[in-house]
Amino acid sequence: MRPHDLGQPYQGCQCEAHKRLRAKLRKRKAIGKPVMLKAPAIGATRRLRALMAMGYSARSVSLQTGISQQELGYLRAGPRKRLSASRCSAIADLYERLAMHPAPPSREASRARNRAAQAGWMPPLAWDDIDSPRERPSGRRAA
Repeated sequence: MRPHDLGQPYQGCQCEAHKRLRAKLRKRKAIGKPVMLKAPAIGATRRLRALMAMGYSARSVSLQTGISQQELGYLRAGPRKRLSASRCSAIADLYERLAMHPAPPSREASRARNRAAQAGWMPPLAWDDIDSPRERPSGRRAA
C-alpha cells in the first residue's frame, strides 16, 4: 500500500492526516457509528490541477473516475478542505496511471493545458510530495 493511499488509514504512516484518520476511525468504531472516512482534499486538488496541466479535461477525468464534472470543477477550484477517502483514492489511482503520459493532442487537451497555464497550475513533475500542505512546487507558481 502506498503511504498516502487514503482508501484505508495507512497503518505505518505517521503523518498528521493519517494519525487523525486512525483516531477518528477508532472513536467511531468504539461508539458503534458508521465509518465514512474523510481525507484532506489538498492532494486530490493538486492532482486534478496537475492532470489538467498535462491536458486532461474534467470530462476525461470524470469518465475515468466516475466523479461528476461539476464536483471535479468545484474540487479543482480549491474551496474543499476534506473529501471522501474513496474519491481521494480514485483520483490518486488515475493520477498514478496518467501523470507521466500527456493527454493525446486534441482541442479539449489544448483548452485544458491553456486553462491550467493561465491559473498557474503545475504539472506532476513539479511536485515532490503532492499531499503535503507545506510542499511548494518547483516552477512558476503554487497550485
